[in-house]
Amino acid sequence: SLYGNDKLKPENTKSFDLSIGYRELKLTYFDSKIKDMIEYDSSISKYNNILGTSKLKGLELEYKTDLTQDILLSSNYTYLSAKNKDEQELKRRPKHTLSMGIDYYGINDLHLGVYGEYIGSRFDSDDRQGEQTGKYAIVNLVANYDINKNLTAYVKIDNMFDKYYQVIDGYATAPRSLYVGMKAKF
Repeated sequence: SLYGNDKLKPENTKSFDLSIGYRELKLTYFDSKIKDMIEYDSSISKYNNILGTSKLKGLELEYKTDLTQDILLSSNYTYLSAKNKDEQELKRRPKHTLSMGIDYYGINDLHLGVYGEYIGSRFDSDDRQGEQTGKYAIVNLVANYDINKNLTAYVKIDNMFDKYYQVIDGYATAPRSLYVGMKAKF
């Protein structure tokens, strides 16, 4: 059985996207129609099909540029319309998402990065019902130091400002988290 559900049918997707870009700017329009979309159904604790055809479409705007020789700025904005066969907004999909990042490479063998993400309003049930699980922003930091060509040390701080948020109602995400480690490549 697929995902623990013997009645689960495969999705059937028809989609297209169109992108245009100029220099550091790229705009993409996307449109997907998904018959029998598979989604986790918390009422039965299994994956289940959403009956009918769901429609996901929207715009994505991406901008990447070198601010200086050593500093890279990247940003991305997505507008999403996600609706079921009854034209109700699908659960757990924010209409607006914005992410930004700044990477610094100005010191030999060292990479520093600051990344932020904003998630717009999002609800835990279809048709903007249930618990509001959106409207939050988080910031993450990372530092990597290449000790040699095979060994890298890193420090990472996720959720730097210790923001409490939930992607799914009842399942809190990690608070501020610090990671320190080494990566070896052979």
